[in-house]
Amino acid sequence: MYAPAQLVVSEDGSQTDTFSVSLGTEPLSAVTLSFRSAFGELAFSPASVEFTYLNYAANVTIRMSAVDDDLDQGAAHGDSVVTTLS
Repeated sequence: MYAPAQLVVSEDGSQTDTFSVSLGTEPLSAVTLSFRSAFGELAFSPASVEFTYLNYAANVTIRMSAVDDDLDQGAAHGDSVVTTLS
């Protein structure tokens, strides 16, 4: 999996960012990689990807956007991408 150290998005929707994921080795059975926001500030599309022996090495692009929560949070603030493999 590869993700830049910093991704930039905006709550007004004018800026989204992407990162790519794949598996480095062939899985023995299907695995699902899921994405969520640690603090609820981010949304992902798709929110999960299933890898099998057929597609494990193919890069899948994940689009990340900010959740517009109607709170004035001023300047840039952070969140973390949480990944789960099942």
